[in-house]
Amino acid sequence: RADLALISTRLRAGDAAGALRAVEALQKKMPERPLPDLLRGRILLARKDVAGATASFEAALRKDGRFVPAASALASIDLAAGRGDAARKRLQDLVTADPNNVPARVALAEVTALTGGTRPKEAQIFAAAGEAHPPQPHAPPLDIEHLLRIGDAQAALSAAQDGVAALPGHNDMQSALGRAQLAAGDARQAAATFG
Repeated sequence: RADLALISTRLRAGDAAGALRAVEALQKKMPERPLPDLLRGRILLARKDVAGATASFEAALRKDGRFVPAASALASIDLAAGRGDAARKRLQDLVTADPNNVPARVALAEVTALTGGTRPKEAQIFAAAGEAHPPQPHAPPLDIEHLLRIGDAQAALSAAQDGVAALPGHNDMQSALGRAQLAAGDARQAAATFG
């Protein structure tokens, strides 16, 4: 944690070179972990060194082929370069390799949305993510958040109502229901939900 705090402090001070030195120190402490490569990649990307950032993110994926932050960063680089198909393929390969990887499914759905995917296709990906990781006490279903983000308030409301029925008294689910009610224009019912 001290290493991460030092990296963050250096970045806030505008000292990218110092942050990179701190990442190198962290790399020596955890040479087999992908986190230092990810951090290096993010710093290099902020410095507009796309080639260096790409190499760092790829190094992170060589250490952990299912490391979503690195795959998402590479997909973002692909998108910025106009390679939407490559971005989708990169994330689809990750989902194929690990079908229960919910963050990978979420990233795939978001890239699909950014690259002209249809709402039904996005919804299908989010629904599959929800099935891979059913509602649990620590998080509301992903599809509700997605539906709210894309502006489909009625579908979000329906999903939230189903979620509350499945998990009565679940605070995050109640919150999702209240947000869906607000988005659907029912402020009175949302106020009651938020109670």
